Amino acid sequence: MWVLGGEALKYESLEPGRSPFGYARIVNEYGPTETVVGCCVHEVQEQERAKSASVPIGRPIFNTQLYVVDHDMEPVPLGVAGELLIGGAGVGRGYVNRPDLTAERFVANPFSRKAGERLYRTGDRARYRQDGTLEFLGRMDQQVKVRGYRIELGEIECVLNEHPCVEQSIVLVREDGSAAKRLVGYVVRKNGTEPGISPSSSPVSSDDLRAHLAERLPEYMVPAAFVVLDEMPLTLNGKVDRKRLPSPETRPSEGEGNEPRNRTEEILCRIWAEVLELERVGIHDSFFEVGGDSILSIQVVAQAREEGVDVTPKQLFECQTVARLAEVSGSLQRVESEQGVVSGPVPLAPIQSAFFQWGLVKPQHYNQSMLLEVKPGVDSEVLETVVTELLRHHDGLRMRYSARAGREWQQSCEEEIPGGVYERRD
Repeated sequence: MWVLGGEALKYESLEPGRSPFGYARIVNEYGPTETVVGCCVHEVQEQERAKSASVPIGRPIFNTQLYVVDHDMEPVPLGVAGELLIGGAGVGRGYVNRPDLTAERFVANPFSRKAGERLYRTGDRARYRQDGTLEFLGRMDQQVKVRGYRIELGEIECVLNEHPCVEQSIVLVREDGSAAKRLVGYVVRKNGTEPGISPSSSPVSSDDLRAHLAERLPEYMVPAAFVVLDEMPLTLNGKVDRKRLPSPETRPSEGEGNEPRNRTEEILCRIWAEVLELERVGIHDSFFEVGGDSILSIQVVAQAREEGVDVTPKQLFECQTVARLAEVSGSLQRVESEQGVVSGPVPLAPIQSAFFQWGLVKPQHYNQSMLLEVKPGVDSEVLETVVTELLRHHDGLRMRYSARAGREWQQSCEEEIPGGVYERRD
């Protein structure tokens, strides 16, 4: 019998021909030092391999309780991820000479009626499976926020590990001197022991990985860059040393055949370089490999249209080099027109009609306001001019609503700028 622990266990590492354990009984053990190490065990069964990529950590041992909770310390349903808390006889007393950390990690047990009972907050993410076993999902501190989205790095890593040519993966958030955060994926390729995989060259490319993730995850969870490694850098304890993972190569390729060949390619190369803050971009450079992402792609599309080149975000994702994008792009002829000031009755939108059907006594109280602080020295006349121009430009700000007795609500857009929208009080 082999008892394994310390790192998340994958089923593929136990496959015959790859595993050094042969056909021995294998037990996956989980537990931090603060709870006397092993507090949760699972014996691997052959028939469960097809259910998931990772081996579950199982069930608690005798005199141990395991809880999966949300941010409010409330238990979560089956299948929902949360923080793993450990209670029972094995929970330690705390950290020597670290009262602050002890108070943070060793908390009162809200699920016990016994006075003085405490739980250890592991900081690990887990979820209960339908069969009642626990599945380890990674660290809680692997939840990051990029471009306004909360992202679980471990979820991306799990999907990356499902790629047939990936042995191991790590996903990080990097800034690398840029103001914008971006996801970077690090993968270790398989060594060729699997059928059909050649060990002579990397069988996986950034485009392959990106396409693999795009089929399974939302666009904002797809890393902007990938780095293929022969092996992960390790600490002295044998864990992945994330600080030593290299920055992705974003330097554009050089040499003959990479220069723009026509006006469209010149425009796109210049726009890419400006948006990505690079000195130059070649026509065969991949947008995502030199630092692009979905947000920056919108900027590229907008600027390209300003220059008369008609492209869409979808085309940029499908044709990731200037050369390919130029082939599918169209041309736009800019039209300068002035529609004048919009005025008159405007049909209510469905959501507006629904609002008025509520029959509120004072519907004008249903609004949203914001208080802004103006810095000293602001020119009041300039500010009034700005507010007036906003009203003139945005027709929706000049909408007025009325309803006569027994009639439905109507809206109309006033032609004249209404008075009393700006008032200065010292």
